[in-house]
Amino acid sequence: MKSVKTSTDWIAALRGPKQWKADEAGRVLVAWKNSGESMAGFADRHGLNAQRIAWWRKRLASTSSSALTWVPVTVRAEPSRASAALSLVVADLRIDVTDASRVPPLWFAAVVDALSRSGT
Repeated sequence: MKSVKTSTDWIAALRGPKQWKADEAGRVLVAWKNSGESMAGFADRHGLNAQRIAWWRKRLASTSSSALTWVPVTVRAEPSRASAALSLVVADLRIDVTDASRVPPLWFAAVVDALSRSGT
């Protein structure tokens, strides 16, 4: 029988001594913030080291302000649909979300941050 993966199975791959890349750490930070848990509680639940999460939070906060590249972004709500629809437009890239109630606001921030870091 095939097992069903949960939305946080990717975190299991980050356990242990393997070094994290900045984008992996950023995903962990977004997942932690979206969880509403304390950092220690989140780390414990996922088998991660809270000190590592704190280190990455500090590192990414210090590098993001100096390496941040601002790009034009338009987020537009379309009230004509029953559930709110959003479009995120960054340069030539457009991301449409048909049910905005299912997407955490921090997801939008993470996408914009990732796109700005990649130079898109």
